[in-house]
Amino acid sequence: MATTSNHLCVLGIDIGTSSVKLSVIEKSTRLLLHLCSKETNTNNAKISLADGTDEQDVSNIFSALHDCLVQINEWADRIDTIAVTGQMHGVVLWQHKENFWCAQSQKFQFNEISPLYTWQDARCSRKFLATLPPDPHSSISTGFGCATLFWLHENHPQFLSKFNRAGTIQDLLVVALCNLSFPLMSEQNAASWGYFDLINTTWNLEKLRSHDFPTHFLPKIKTSGSHAGKLTHDWFRIKSGAQVGVALGDFQCAFYALHERDTDAVLNISTSAQLAVLMPTNFIPGPPFPAVIWAPYFEGRFLAEAASLNGGNVLATFVTMLREWLGALDVQVPSEFDIWNKLLSTSEISTGDLNVSPTIFGERHLPEMCGSITNINPTNISLDNVFHALCTGLVSNLRRLMPDEVWEKANIDRIVATGSVVARNTIVREEIQRQFTKIPVVVREECDAATGAALVMIKS
Repeated sequence: MATTSNHLCVLGIDIGTSSVKLSVIEKSTRLLLHLCSKETNTNNAKISLADGTDEQDVSNIFSALHDCLVQINEWADRIDTIAVTGQMHGVVLWQHKENFWCAQSQKFQFNEISPLYTWQDARCSRKFLATLPPDPHSSISTGFGCATLFWLHENHPQFLSKFNRAGTIQDLLVVALCNLSFPLMSEQNAASWGYFDLINTTWNLEKLRSHDFPTHFLPKIKTSGSHAGKLTHDWFRIKSGAQVGVALGDFQCAFYALHERDTDAVLNISTSAQLAVLMPTNFIPGPPFPAVIWAPYFEGRFLAEAASLNGGNVLATFVTMLREWLGALDVQVPSEFDIWNKLLSTSEISTGDLNVSPTIFGERHLPEMCGSITNINPTNISLDNVFHALCTGLVSNLRRLMPDEVWEKANIDRIVATGSVVARNTIVREEIQRQFTKIPVVVREECDAATGAALVMIKS
């Protein structure tokens, strides 16, 4: 029986840093029919051991995506639109071919493809970044697509010459689904690469060419929320001909799904951490603040986003450190699960005098920044107290990154807090409430970017 328009669905895909997430939403009711995720095994996916680099194997990422797709067979024949989002800033390079999909193996196959250089990649030192042309709309940081391409062009030109296309990992997926001859990129992902003119929505080619940047790698710009093309082949029971949206930024999609009114701020702490506000309709982005970027949103509006590289990854590093210390002492090492249960069930109240600056991964505007612990004394170094101070430091650091001037211009009167760390960590939730005493805070279930992307395409 043919599927009626009342039962058609959108598939939302989010290619994240550590997992792939899928959501299936019915168009007419906006009802979430299915949500699933699969870890990308990033420890195995990482293929570079050099200090400061962060590279992932693209085949591992697509394998996780395929594992998710087999779980949606029940709804596949109802899907007529595919919405794609994913981790921003990163870059992957490939050699174009006529058709990436192999029906026999049911996999995408690439002749030449680079690793995914993620947003966490720190190969661009402050000294190297200082040699790059200034960007009037953002502070270029290590891990930004254009910065990584500059670095590869200067340090490994022969390697770079093997490829003729580039994009984010989500752009690559759209190219493969639609068999595009050249990648399309939304303003959201383009701005995350740097050297993108936010006002005219074009690449800043003059500045890039003045420093011998390989501009042939820059994708064509397409409006966020628009269609990139159509699915050219049946894909895990999804019929060819389904509309495919241009890939969107994951944070914009998560913000879209969470915020209910223009005066809501969204605070997210997951692997990393973000605090974002929607600027007024007539806002024109000017020079950026050191830790704030102007991020294109939808319908010509902008988000002010304070993004920290330090979030749940810091807490995970703390757990790894505890296990390594116990192993060094030749005692039985508890599982990560048991350590997390112990830490998250703590009832001890912090004395408040132990201070932890959790910036062990630096920040984009200060890549060499390190973490620190101060005010240590014999009474405040229990495990519970140190963990409490670490959680407090994560919230304090994020709050400091957002200037009061931006906060006030957006007329914020409520904070929507979300993310895996917020959902699981009582201490973090309490600290958000304590540190934002003048503004009501509501906690929402973690709303994934895959759902937000699907909702965007329904509206489009």
